[in-house]
Amino acid sequence: MPEPALTEEHHAPQAEEAATPVKPSGAPDPGGPAAPVVRRGRARAAGALGVVAFTAVTAAGVLQWREASGLSRERATRLAVSSAAARFGRLLLTYDYRDLRRARQDVLALSTGDFLSTYDQAFVGGALQNVIVKLKAVSTASVGEVYVGDVDGARADALVPVDQQVTSDVGTRRVTGTYLRLKLLLDRGSWKVDQVVTLGAADEQVTGKDGTPVPGPDASPTPRRSGS
Repeated sequence: MPEPALTEEHHAPQAEEAATPVKPSGAPDPGGPAAPVVRRGRARAAGALGVVAFTAVTAAGVLQWREASGLSRERATRLAVSSAAARFGRLLLTYDYRDLRRARQDVLALSTGDFLSTYDQAFVGGALQNVIVKLKAVSTASVGEVYVGDVDGARADALVPVDQQVTSDVGTRRVTGTYLRLKLLLDRGSWKVDQVVTLGAADEQVTGKDGTPVPGPDASPTPRRSGS
């Protein structure tokens, strides 16, 4: 009697084991989406941080620009005050008896308020013009570094050092270290002088036409005008 065929029964489990796929070590789990989700979350966080950083840098840049713009405007204003004060100081003490009209117009163009009326009255109606013409006086002036004080809107203060030399029929008068304390007003876009105070001179020398020192009274007029 032949033996039962048990070979197929013994080999069937082996076939089932061979049909079952074996996952390689370290291979990703196709059913697990955790890794892509983490990557997307990190990308979103990095993008948000980038936006925050860009916004902060932009805001800082705007603030710096505004601050620089304000400082630039302040420097421009102080430079305009200094320029107007220096020009006024030079023209105030510069004149020629042969053309006093021009000297007067130059000063009036830089004046306003109280000083405008005070200077005009002193120059035209007072004795100043007559003395200059009588002595045939010619005056030149130079200014040093202008010190600009407070600048408050449309008002400013300045201190102007001036050196002056006057020649006339009686001799030469040199005055150095005169200080003019000015108050300026912004008048229709231009800085003009409203008040003038003369603070005196550091040194004054008078010589005759032959060059010898002349003591006593002034050899030529120096206008000392002020408005208050």
